[in-house]
Amino acid sequence: MRHVTQVHPCHQNPTDVFSLLASTLPTATHFYLNYVPVQWGTHLMNMMRYVPLAKYLGYRKVCSDDKARERAEPEDQDYYGMGSRSARHTLIAVTGLVFCPSESVGQYLGHPLCFPVAMILTWRCRYVYAYLCVYAETKKADLGGVFWSTKMRHVQQGLLIYIVLMTGVLLQRGSSIGPGVIAASSSAVWLWSYRRFNHRFHLDNLPLKDMKVTRVQYFSPIPLVQSPYSPIFCRARCFEEEQHM
Repeated sequence: MRHVTQVHPCHQNPTDVFSLLASTLPTATHFYLNYVPVQWGTHLMNMMRYVPLAKYLGYRKVCSDDKARERAEPEDQDYYGMGSRSARHTLIAVTGLVFCPSESVGQYLGHPLCFPVAMILTWRCRYVYAYLCVYAETKKADLGGVFWSTKMRHVQQGLLIYIVLMTGVLLQRGSSIGPGVIAASSSAVWLWSYRRFNHRFHLDNLPLKDMKVTRVQYFSPIPLVQSPYSPIFCRARCFEEEQHM
């Protein structure tokens, strides 16, 4: 409730967000320093797949082994699905980035081990979910990188929290406003990179210039080694005839 009551003053004076984060967020460092190592065991427990195992053992009492295996899969998508896992992994990544201060301001942001423990968790998740997704779990529908793109966008949004936090700490603890202004100026680079990621890299469709190049390459003359009865050759020939009509 303490943080909820502080939202109203920030709404009246948005510039107070720098001092608010600088005074309250570093106090949560030790909580996340304990939270992230606990996730080591949580992700390793996922390799046991104890929930599908319990469902399989229960269904095997009333039906055949093949039917029990079919009913035990897939796992609960609300927690073990790709979307939920992506959100939790992004949370750990943003936590490691926000609480990774340099040595000069580490005494103001908390313990410097937050970033190493987050990296260890990332390294473990690399092997845990590589095994689960490839060898253990059933195949899921491929959305073409929607979750990956969303995670990258959320990590970039988390970098803005880090910029605001460092700006507030340097303005509050520094002897002058110079270091805080330098930290705040990095938001311009962040904004350029964030807009570039959202507008230049298209996930759902290709840019018009790339579609034009693809069209020219697709309907380019086929070498003589190609069979005249191949579908690509016939389609290219029909396209050339339409151009001459």
